[in-house]
Amino acid sequence: MMGKCKNSSINGLEEGDPVYKLKLTNLKIFYILPKISNKLEKQGSKFGTGGIMSKTLLALSMAMACAFSSNAMADGELNGVSLLVYVEPTTAPFAFLEDDFTKPVGFDVDVIYELQKRLGFSLQEDRIFPLLRSDQFERMKAGQADLIAGGMSLTADRAEFMDFTPIYFNTGLVVVHSKLHTPEIKSLEDLEGKTVLVSANSSGESYVKNNLKNIKIESIANLTLGFFDVAQGKVDAIIYDYPICEYLIATMPSLQLEAVGELFAREDSQYTMGLKRDSPYTRYFFNAMTALRMDGTLDRLREKWKIK
Repeated sequence: MMGKCKNSSINGLEEGDPVYKLKLTNLKIFYILPKISNKLEKQGSKFGTGGIMSKTLLALSMAMACAFSSNAMADGELNGVSLLVYVEPTTAPFAFLEDDFTKPVGFDVDVIYELQKRLGFSLQEDRIFPLLRSDQFERMKAGQADLIAGGMSLTADRAEFMDFTPIYFNTGLVVVHSKLHTPEIKSLEDLEGKTVLVSANSSGESYVKNNLKNIKIESIANLTLGFFDVAQGKVDAIIYDYPICEYLIATMPSLQLEAVGELFAREDSQYTMGLKRDSPYTRYFFNAMTALRMDGTLDRLREKWKIK
C-alpha cells in the first residue's frame, strides 16, 4: 500500500516537475483502482464491463487524469518524432493479423492511429509491428521500443520498466473449456486436478500461479494456438481476458469452446499502453489518451470492434 511521500519526489523528480505529477497519477491509478475493484466486483455483471464497477473505475481514472494533466493540449506536439511501435498480434479484437500478415488491425491499432493523428508522430518504416508480448517486454527493457500495446494490463511488475497511458478498458479473467472434451467444467472451482493453459508473461499467468492451487499450469506464447489445444482436448481449459476469449469463441464456432463462470481478477485486467520508462513522450500520450476518452473516440472504436 502506498504511504505518504515525505520527501515529495519520485525517481528523483521534484513535486513541481510536470512529469512528477504524471508519475504520481500512474501510481495512484495502479494502487487505488484495484482496491475499489475488489469492493465492487460482486456488483458487476457476469460478463462484460458495463456495470457499476466499470463506470466507477473509469470515472475515477478520468478524474485523476484531469487533475494531473495540463488543461489544454495542442495537436502536433510530437511532429518530427519517429516512434517504434509494437502490438501483441494474438489479442483479437485489440490487435491481430488478418489478410496482411505484416500489418496488424484491431481496436488498439486504431487507437494508436488516432494518437498519431493528434500528436503528429511518425511510425518507423511507416507501420506498426506485430510482436509477441514476451519479446515486446525484452525490447522495452533494452530501449528498443517506444510504445507497446495489444490487450496489455497494467501491473506493478511492468511499472518497474515502463510508463503507462491512462487505463482505457477494464475487464476480467474467464475460464474457457471444450464443450466436447470437458463438459464437466462449469466454473473456476471445477479446474481442480485439471491442466490449464495461460498466456506466457501475462497478468493472468501471474494471477493463476499465485492464487489457484491443485491445478497443473502450462504457459504458451501464442494464445491462438492455445485455444486449438483446448479444442483438441490436449489441455482441459485456458484462462485469459474475457473480451479476447469472447472474440475468439465467436469467430471460431467450430472449435466448440465455451466461457464459463464469473469474471475474476478484474484488478489484473485493466488495459493500458506502455512507453519507455521515463519517456519524454509519456505526458503527451497521457493527455491524448484522456482526450480520446472524453470526446467519445474510444466509445466509437469499441462499437466498431464490437467490444462490450
